[in-house]
Amino acid sequence: PRSFFRGAHPARPGYRRIQRAGERARRASRRVSQESISGEIIISTDTAIKNSRVFHTTPKYELTLYLVHGILHLVGYDDGRPPEIRRMREREGEVMEALKIKSQ
Repeated sequence: PRSFFRGAHPARPGYRRIQRAGERARRASRRVSQESISGEIIISTDTAIKNSRVFHTTPKYELTLYLVHGILHLVGYDDGRPPEIRRMREREGEVMEALKIKSQ
């Protein structure tokens, strides 16, 4: 969602993440049209399990958040600058809530 996060995440006040290759959900390719979206999301299950221990969540929560984060990238969200990060985190929270995925 979470070595790929920069800055604090609403579910983790005060925690900061550094982006690391191979430990983030990322898109290898992206094509978007009105009819479809195609792309790839690569998720490190090892990182999800490790972060679930570090941040006292469940692996299911971490994996789902990484997937949501990747899908948001595929549909055009970005998280390179503070305003974009806030927008991405808000949308992640909305989707996780709609999916009824709890951190504990």
